[in-house]
Amino acid sequence: MAKDLVSCSNAVFFDTETTGFGMDAEIVEITALDNEGKTMLDTLVKPLKPIPPEVSQITHITNEMVAFAPSLQSLKNALEFTFSRKVWVAYNASFDVRMFYQSHQISGIRFAPNFFAVYDAMLIVSNILQMPNPYGGFKWVKLGEAAKLLQVDLGDADLHRAKADTTLMLQILYKISKLERVE
Repeated sequence: MAKDLVSCSNAVFFDTETTGFGMDAEIVEITALDNEGKTMLDTLVKPLKPIPPEVSQITHITNEMVAFAPSLQSLKNALEFTFSRKVWVAYNASFDVRMFYQSHQISGIRFAPNFFAVYDAMLIVSNILQMPNPYGGFKWVKLGEAAKLLQVDLGDADLHRAKADTTLMLQILYKISKLERVE
C-alpha cells in the first residue's frame, strides 16, 4: 500500500494543525506535499477564535503568528486547486479530514471536495509494525514513535508543525514502501 501511495502522482500528503480537538476547533496551519515531497501548499491560517495557550504550547503556533495569516475563506481557491481530484493521505486521516470539513463549516464556506480516496498513513504504519493492543488489534503508533521504530531520522523536525509532520509522514511511507514485498 505504501509503495502505491508514494508512487502515486495524484496523491496529496497533508497535515493540519488546529485550535484543539473539539467540535469548535479550526485549522491554523496546513501543509500539502506531492509524492516527491514538493510543497503544494504550506500556510498558517487565521482562525475565527483565538488559539488556546495549551495548544500553542504543543504546536508553537501563537495568535501573534496567525494575526496576519490568510483566512480560510481567502485560501478557498488554493485549497480546492490543491485537494480536488486527488488521493488524500494523512497521518490519523479521520482527524485531519474532519478538521478540513469542520473549519470550512465554521468559516461559512461551502465545501464539496472532489477527491478520489482518503488513506490513513497511521493505519498503514500500525499494520506494518503490528504492535498488539489490549483489544486484540494493533496499537495506533504516533508519528514520532513510528519514525523512531522505523529508524527514520527525525533530524531537527519540529513535530506538531504541519510541514514537519507531513514531511516525516512521507519519509516513513517511503521507508515502509522499501520493506513491502512485491507480489
